[in-house]
Amino acid sequence: MFWAHGGAAAAVAAVTAVAAVIAVKFRRIVNRFSSDIDVLDLRIPMEMGDALFCLSNTLAVLVTIAVSTPAIIVFFVPIVIAGGFLQILFGRTKRQLKRLEFVQKSPIFTHFSETVHGAAVIRAYG
Repeated sequence: MFWAHGGAAAAVAAVTAVAAVIAVKFRRIVNRFSSDIDVLDLRIPMEMGDALFCLSNTLAVLVTIAVSTPAIIVFFVPIVIAGGFLQILFGRTKRQLKRLEFVQKSPIFTHFSETVHGAAVIRAYG
């Protein structure tokens, strides 16, 4: 009777320990993605509102200037083209910086990637 009770208690303790480890790993994963959730829930709507406000102000100023001085429209075209070029350049640079940030913030993903690339060696040694 004593052995059966001790074995059951040990099994319950082992299951509890495994559940605790799984819970800790789950919390770590959730914490890694919490910054992404923060961006989706809070920052994107705020940034969209700011962008629309800035766009409407800019358009109002440009229309006012064009109405008061029609000759200035000739200078608007090269400025808009230069702005578009800078926007494309900025987008590429920002994407590269985000990739670097992702690699820096996620050692788990880089470790997993290295494991996948070394899977043949892992299989060879057991």
